[in-house]
Amino acid sequence: MDKAFLCTGSSRSELNWDERNPSSYLSKDDALKKLQKAVKRAEKKRAEKPKKRSFSAKKKVFPVIVDYSKSLAEMIRAGNYDWVNSNITVKHFPIQGQGQVELDIELVHYDRAMSSEDVIHDLDQRGLRPATLLELLAFGAKYPEKQREFPIVALGSVWRYCRGDRCVVSLRSFDFGRGLDLHCWAGRWVGRYRFAAVHN
Repeated sequence: MDKAFLCTGSSRSELNWDERNPSSYLSKDDALKKLQKAVKRAEKKRAEKPKKRSFSAKKKVFPVIVDYSKSLAEMIRAGNYDWVNSNITVKHFPIQGQGQVELDIELVHYDRAMSSEDVIHDLDQRGLRPATLLELLAFGAKYPEKQREFPIVALGSVWRYCRGDRCVVSLRSFDFGRGLDLHCWAGRWVGRYRFAAVHN
């Protein structure tokens, strides 16, 4: 009778081979069935392994209405912030827009540190642009509790400080409450930050 032994990375004992009894080799059919079962077990184990952590962006969408007929001061008051950076003024961030605009704010999150340039490049690849200050204020007024979960940055409005540093606005929380603050454009944003973005 024709006998066969298939080497698939399994031990000989798994194929019921007895070194003391050479006649115990499996037939081709039995060995093939044994091999198929071993492959299925290996595939099942691979499927059950936890996936590696991805560095791709994650996002959540929030509809807002931006009312450009309001002044910057009125938009800030609508957010009921406990603290506002005194440099967030219409002089540093002029209002550009008319009427009321409905749009979706996406909060994009990265699982790694990113530079401002990295974020804007990635958003552009996704057909998004960074939200402006006024769009961020509309978000903060409608979803006031989100900034307690994580800081939210709008890279779409930039003010150049007297020393030449560029600053952008963020929603964040402090021990004493919710705040509207400025952050430096340079450096890297660590993983806890979310970036407000809008479709182009």
